[in-house]
Amino acid sequence: MFCKNCWANLPDETEQCSKCGLDPRVVQEVSDDAPDAPKGEPPPEWLGNSSIPDTSNSAQAASRCPVRKVTLQGEPSRKDPLVRIIFTVAMFIVIAGAVYHYHTTTKTIKAQKSEKAVVQSSNDAQQELDAPQQPQLRLASTAAPLQISKDDTGYARDFYAGGEAFEAGNYRDAAFYFKEAYKAAGAEDEDFDMIRISLARSLTALGWEVYREKDYKSASDYFDEANDHYMEAASLKGYGYAQASLENYGEAIESFTFLLREFGPDADVKTTLKVVYVRFAEQELAGSRTSRSLRLMEQARNLDPTDENLKKRLEGIKRESDHEEGFSERRGSRFNVKFEGGENAVSGHVIAILLEEAYQVVGAELSYYPDKPISAVLYSKEGFRDVTRSPAWAGALYDGRIKIPAGGITEKTNKLEAVLFHEYTHAVVHRISGGRAPTWLNEGLAQYLENKREADYAELLAAIVKAGGVRLSQLEGSFMHLDSQNAAVAYSVSLSATEYIIREYGIYACRRILEQLGSGKSLAAAVNNILFISYDELQDGWQRYLKRKFSD
Repeated sequence: MFCKNCWANLPDETEQCSKCGLDPRVVQEVSDDAPDAPKGEPPPEWLGNSSIPDTSNSAQAASRCPVRKVTLQGEPSRKDPLVRIIFTVAMFIVIAGAVYHYHTTTKTIKAQKSEKAVVQSSNDAQQELDAPQQPQLRLASTAAPLQISKDDTGYARDFYAGGEAFEAGNYRDAAFYFKEAYKAAGAEDEDFDMIRISLARSLTALGWEVYREKDYKSASDYFDEANDHYMEAASLKGYGYAQASLENYGEAIESFTFLLREFGPDADVKTTLKVVYVRFAEQELAGSRTSRSLRLMEQARNLDPTDENLKKRLEGIKRESDHEEGFSERRGSRFNVKFEGGENAVSGHVIAILLEEAYQVVGAELSYYPDKPISAVLYSKEGFRDVTRSPAWAGALYDGRIKIPAGGITEKTNKLEAVLFHEYTHAVVHRISGGRAPTWLNEGLAQYLENKREADYAELLAAIVKAGGVRLSQLEGSFMHLDSQNAAVAYSVSLSATEYIIREYGIYACRRILEQLGSGKSLAAAVNNILFISYDELQDGWQRYLKRKFSD
């Protein structure tokens, strides 16, 4: 054993230490007037700093001075354990109170935001695919009594189990049991058609269920299987919606057209069919297939001749189709570049190179690389104005295709690079958000990624702050109707607000907001889900920052 006072090594059961004379089993307290260590010899290094000595120096330490209880300045006193317990309990109560307050406040804020939430309206209503209303489905019925009962063997039990599951809303189980009954029954059985129709309707109900969960591929498979067993309006409608959501617009059009022809008028399907034609037309136009796009847009127009926005869009595509007749095209895996005549082949080559650079740089910033080619069209300055009908201040345009008045260029310039990075960013934002990004965020990101900063607008932003500021909610729609002065205000505010988000939350937060918008969320919901603040709080925080930075 070791003496707990001088750490001398002693035989077991020793009652008095032969070196210090104290009971080795109990630490003896030495009065404060105990002699100090001999002058010129420092005390053991571990004294007062550790409860366990360095045993290699224990004998030497014991010979230098008696062990004493030392209290260093700032070291806890003997009462400290109680103090620490009281302090710990107090801190626990404070922390618990803070956590409770946080969760209570969060719930209150969310409730308030839910009451205030307004779904963002689309600038192009024709391209919004409204959520379909699920048809009411019932199991097959017959005037004649069933030839089977629950007690029968074979397919009877599975059939009745499927019916019970269907009525309970367990469509997956219902489909399973009806499939088993379908396998067991023969085509010659009197109840075979009843089983077949019941299976189809359970698959249709299951398809609508997973469609609401946005599992469009599974929904499409269930509707398709249902149509194989028994084709009716509910399954055809579901298949059309699922295919449209998967952007298989040709399949969707075929399903909706067949439904209207075989099952009669359906206002909901007719409206959706128009939307699908428009989407398909824009998809074809983005791939520079202008003739096919024109035909599809005309089909949409025929479904609703009163739609003035659709009429204007159709006229725009006609202008593009006419103007681009005879254009040459440079196709690649990522970009298709159209240009007028062989003399602009060099221009097309330069544009393609710069777009490849934009693909890498913007892709690295937003962690997004489009999986489908993006089209760009080079016009003369006159041709650009004639085709796009854009305001004089617009230097380029993205409306599904990148359009640039850059005919005749032969070399890369900083200005051209900035324009292409700007327009390519618009293409990426459109792909991520499904075309639902507010214009201020769209233009803000485009300017930021062309390497423009809010400092470039310092004087204008100072004037805006002095005039009372601008709310972002005023800049969610198109800027194309603005004059040059108001456009400058809109662009400066867009960049400043976007740069504020990037500085406070990171650029990837912008990407995630775009993804939320693309999934159908409102702008208010997207901001709240990603930034954990309301849209109003985002605007308020940004405006406070503006005042601090740009006020006199």
